[in-house]
Amino acid sequence: MEQICKPVNMEYKAKYITDDIKLSCYEDKFFKSDIMFEHHMLVWFISGETKIVQADATYFFGKGDIFLIPRNQLATIINYPKNLQPHKTVVMHLTEERLRRFYASHPSNHKPCDHSRSTASTITLYSKAAWHP
Repeated sequence: MEQICKPVNMEYKAKYITDDIKLSCYEDKFFKSDIMFEHHMLVWFISGETKIVQADATYFFGKGDIFLIPRNQLATIINYPKNLQPHKTVVMHLTEERLRRFYASHPSNHKPCDHSRSTASTITLYSKAAWHP
């Protein structure tokens, strides 16, 4: 399936590879938005940089980084080009249905985490420097 999103402005383009995976591109200028995402999102950087500001932390991401951004947490997102390259990412929307199907077919023997002791909002980063497949 190939679908092109209606541009937010002339510099933004999104191409859906599947219903839940898109290639996102901001061509010339920076983009800033205060947003709360409906689904968890796994994001892989092709080029450009992003700054994410949450209530308790600020994160910076660049080319080669992969990160997971949690749903239902307010954040300020600032995307901008770098080194004459547009801001480009591949984004996978991790819907509850997709996650349920995945975990139903991949059972885990791990013990559940006690989230009552954790107060941090988290963005998980797999940096090109720190993550080796």
